[in-house]
Amino acid sequence: MMIHTVSGNYFDGKSARPVAVNVDFNASGLSVYTDDQQIAKSIALAELSHVRSIGKDRLILNFNAECTEGVDITAPDIVMLFNRTYPETGHMNFLGKVKGISNKAIILLLSTLLALVLIIYFYVVPFAGEMATHLISRENEKALGERIYESVLQGYKIDTFKTNLVNQMTDQVDFQSDYDLRITVVDYDEKNAFALPGGHIVVFSELLQQMHDYPELMGLLSHEVSHVNHRHSLRSIFRSLSSYIFISVLFSDVNGISTVLIDNANKFKTLSYSRSLEEEADKEGLKILKHNQIDPNGMVRLFKILLHENKDPHSSLEFLSSHPRTQKRIRYIEDQIHSGAYNIKKSPVLDSLWTTLNADY
Repeated sequence: MMIHTVSGNYFDGKSARPVAVNVDFNASGLSVYTDDQQIAKSIALAELSHVRSIGKDRLILNFNAECTEGVDITAPDIVMLFNRTYPETGHMNFLGKVKGISNKAIILLLSTLLALVLIIYFYVVPFAGEMATHLISRENEKALGERIYESVLQGYKIDTFKTNLVNQMTDQVDFQSDYDLRITVVDYDEKNAFALPGGHIVVFSELLQQMHDYPELMGLLSHEVSHVNHRHSLRSIFRSLSSYIFISVLFSDVNGISTVLIDNANKFKTLSYSRSLEEEADKEGLKILKHNQIDPNGMVRLFKILLHENKDPHSSLEFLSSHPRTQKRIRYIEDQIHSGAYNIKKSPVLDSLWTTLNADY
């Protein structure tokens, strides 16, 4: 084997000051020495702890486990020369590098890595996905909401008469929202309602039929508007689709985010909120009712009606499946009501509009 000699800088691992050395690539490994032989080392290939190339003209070789002692070589095509001289170094695999570690240690290492990956996937990525909602501006959220609304409403028949009446009623209420709220009533035999990003709220006619007065309707809408105000639907869908969203965010692909959400638009109909988001919507909804002097017990009555209906094995209460309500949750809302002072004032306008709305039932 031909000996190749190049110049480099030697670091002893104790001082940051380099020493100019000659490096021989020979059959047994490397020889590192100074012209005056004050430094003279022979390093076998097996003793190399780290090999790093920077471009094609720089090579860093370390000799000890701490990777502190080594040589830094800069020479034309030095990386190619090293790889050609010692081709076996280019085939060192992971198991070869850890062959001195016991099987038990390797299993423990792999188990730890797997646990870390699972933690990242099930906890970090969903959290990151939810936090990605901060990257969506209010304008983009509204535009996105319009596209989702159009996608979700395909195949449904909008009840224009009831839609106009319900929107007239919402115009009489200060929902304390920065969004342009738009309520749509669809003629469908399903007890459901859901909020979309940007201000759209969809109410199914079958759910309206279960109500007895306008405080119950306003209890429903104040809850749904709270989901809108606090971006709950966007945050929940981002968490639900976090793995796709995370990749789009990673590459700053806002259009990719929109595509994912549009493709999964129907998930918004049965989107389940976390307990903390539901409680926040309850609290904020009650604040809206109090602010407008509307009887907050309307919210409680509506949920009790729905829970009673849900005892029927043939009933289909999509609203309760996506907005879970237990006796405990109802007691929680009642406690919130009893802990505050409410000045209830009946609205003749809302009452009249409700009478017209309820005339068909």
